[in-house]
Amino acid sequence: MTEESFKILLENLKLNSNESGAAYTDLRNSLVRYFQIKGDFDADEAADATLDRVAMKLAQNIKIENLTKYSFGVARLIFLERLRIAGKNKIAQTEFYSDQNIGKTPDLAFFRECFNNLVGEDKEMLTEYFADLSFSELMTYREKIAVKYKTSISNLRLKVFRLKKRLEDCLKNKL
Repeated sequence: MTEESFKILLENLKLNSNESGAAYTDLRNSLVRYFQIKGDFDADEAADATLDRVAMKLAQNIKIENLTKYSFGVARLIFLERLRIAGKNKIAQTEFYSDQNIGKTPDLAFFRECFNNLVGEDKEMLTEYFADLSFSELMTYREKIAVKYKTSISNLRLKVFRLKKRLEDCLKNKL
């Protein structure tokens, strides 16, 4: 949320600045409770995402009659979106870790074996580097990973390339 979109959101909540701050806090707390009741793992992040999207709409000069009602409509859609993403991730994890898959795809068992031969930090780096995020989120996320490992983004890419090469070589030897 930009500073400008945040100001527009506050202006739409109440007329004076004291009331708008309290109204913003009340709305955010209500959204957090909504996501907690729904069972969302990170209710604070979901509430912030909701308010970001509402502020973005307001910044586009879209007139919203009932801001609270509209916000909860957006919250419902965000919850469904997060549920869908969580479901996809769970299916992918289940397929990867299921023992039934090993018989169907011997490559998977070999891949696990090769992956488990990597050092802990290398495993962690590969897993983080290939996180399931949108392209724009992934670029920002990878910059944070580079900072975490005290390297540049170029060196991070090179390290990941070399790790992938080690995995490929290991797989070729197993097959």
